[in-house]
Amino acid sequence: MRRISSRDNSKIKNFIKLINNSKYRTREKMFVIEGRKMIREALECKNILLRLFIDESLVEDFQEEISLTDEDVDCCLLDKKLMNLLTDTEKTQGIAAVVQKPDYSFDSLLQNEELLVLLDRISDPGNLGTIIRTSWAFDVGGVLLTPGCVDPFSPKVVRSTMGGIFHMPVFENISLEDMGRLKKHGYNFTGTSMDTSQDYYSEELTGKKIIVIGNEARGISAEVRNVCQNFVKIPINYRVDSLNAAVACGIIIAEARKQKKGSSLS
Repeated sequence: MRRISSRDNSKIKNFIKLINNSKYRTREKMFVIEGRKMIREALECKNILLRLFIDESLVEDFQEEISLTDEDVDCCLLDKKLMNLLTDTEKTQGIAAVVQKPDYSFDSLLQNEELLVLLDRISDPGNLGTIIRTSWAFDVGGVLLTPGCVDPFSPKVVRSTMGGIFHMPVFENISLEDMGRLKKHGYNFTGTSMDTSQDYYSEELTGKKIIVIGNEARGISAEVRNVCQNFVKIPINYRVDSLNAAVACGIIIAEARKQKKGSSLS
């Protein structure tokens, strides 16, 4: 392990840029994580942890994580003041890392027969992170994002996934052409809307189905609505005008998993 004492160190500058710059994350194919839980989740995945940063005053607390780190991973010790520069939260846990962005094949996705979720211009980091984690929990095959969605590898989204970002395939910048390819391979697009009489639990949600969730304020765009072959709604108290996007998504994909399993979520 090497000690870094200056904020002008290139590794520190790289980490801070990965926190703040989405285009840089995309170009370098890296993102950052912090906290023991996220580090442990990353360590369970092969060859994605690139650089580890630890508060030197807490190094004894992280001996297990250090022991699980591959020899070629760059491990760096920092003082507390420098460590605080690498956190996107108010209180650092004393450990952070740079990890490799996963690389998933869209062509392989076309051959699957799993439920997918398409998010159209979701803008809230907490919503996107929760949907990714919930999709992982309910065995969704992948989360698709149209242009205009918040960056799934931003620190706030990554933190909200609580490890789900390492396990749920996420596909960015899904175009109308991509949607057309999915249709040609047998996928059915089911949009969510309160302007339909079809309740979600009466809809067949197994097989090659894509659940479409729209923007928190504006719903599904006209272009993506035209792709949808049918729509479902979640019946709610008439005095409540809508549900949170992540909550609505969770309700529908839980029903999809129930249908797939037959009778229970166990």
